[in-house]
Amino acid sequence: MAGQMRRIMIEVKKLREMPQSFILEKAPDDEARASDTPIVLIGRILPKSPPYSQGSFQLEIKIPTDFPFKPPEVKFLTPIYHPNVDKDGKICVDLLNASESWKPTTPIVDIVNIFN
Repeated sequence: MAGQMRRIMIEVKKLREMPQSFILEKAPDDEARASDTPIVLIGRILPKSPPYSQGSFQLEIKIPTDFPFKPPEVKFLTPIYHPNVDKDGKICVDLLNASESWKPTTPIVDIVNIFN
């Protein structure tokens, strides 16, 4: 569990260091969490490419208890019309499919960068 929390804190640090394309609004601190409770990160993505370049979209990243062996659940809280986002805001890309492309070494920053 300590190794998992260390990995999550590394991921949070990488998200905080993203250059002006992502703003981390809510993240856990260094406190331990209950093992059956997912961690929820809230951030705001500021895409660079049209037609989204004038927008600001809030994103929820739910990190499961078995992370990094299972991918996080990522969804837009701000409505967005995008081919990789379903009507409920859930991001639909192979990278987040546990049985296909997800690898425990995949950084969460890679998911955010899909939309930059």
